[in-house]
Amino acid sequence: MLTTRARLRAGEKVLVVGASGGVAVAAAAIARHLGARVFVTSRSEAKRKRALELGAEAAFDSTDFSKAVRDATDGGVDVVVEHVGPATLAESMRSATIGGRIVTCGSTSGVKAEITMPRLFWGQLDLLGSTMGNASEFESVLKAIDEGLRPVVDRVYPLAEVEAALTRLDAAEQFGKVVLSVS
Repeated sequence: MLTTRARLRAGEKVLVVGASGGVAVAAAAIARHLGARVFVTSRSEAKRKRALELGAEAAFDSTDFSKAVRDATDGGVDVVVEHVGPATLAESMRSATIGGRIVTCGSTSGVKAEITMPRLFWGQLDLLGSTMGNASEFESVLKAIDEGLRPVVDRVYPLAEVEAALTRLDAAEQFGKVVLSVS
């Protein structure tokens, strides 16, 4: 997603929206590993603090974050990882610099979003969809793991406690991956 769809390069600025779930935490870690400057948003002060501890340059409240992002980045970010959807898409678009790329891989806040067309074309923004990746991206992740990249695991549940794991996810209490153990 970051290298293939968003064409992320070292030194670029990346905003990860809603940076406490497994995909978002992984995206922030991969972006840092690739040499990007990472910025995040979260509704939770504790999760913003955790993101800073893991190397984010700045963390913003998820409400009306675009001005703070533009101020902190001298005009906006090059790439936005947007997986929340309608609730944050407009702010994500306003957070991007001219020619920025917004890559979306989810829609946790709903499936239909409004787009302000002038912001899209005057901003020369690329709005990109992404899914799970391909074999080449998987190989790149394995290489990054060999180089020291590690997943952030929030909690491991035995398979028998799948309901508790799902409850944690539904309540958005996690920071990182929630894992089910089958052993």
